[in-house]
Amino acid sequence: MTAKDVYEAVTTVDGQDIGKGTKIVLEALVKDGEEMRKRIDSIEDKVNSIDKNVCDMKEAVERLLERKQSGWLFLSELIQNPKFWIWFTILTVLAFGVNIADLKGLIGG
Repeated sequence: MTAKDVYEAVTTVDGQDIGKGTKIVLEALVKDGEEMRKRIDSIEDKVNSIDKNVCDMKEAVERLLERKQSGWLFLSELIQNPKFWIWFTILTVLAFGVNIADLKGLIGG
């Protein structure tokens, strides 16, 4: 039973009015209870919002880790491929401006 329920029950008992002091105390309790309920509701809303933000952040981090892991997997498979190293060597030579004729001695002997 809430303070408001008690207040309403006491004010209607046998049609008699309650004392002024008792009425003031009960009204204060009812007002405090209503204000506390509003504050609790506000806190619950904030906690729910924080919980949602944490869940969203967790999902974002998990997606980021999955992409990073798949990137490392792709890279490890790529460097195991011999064709990668051939093309890597050719592009590196071209990027640094080395004359391919100068490399003839390295490749063919």
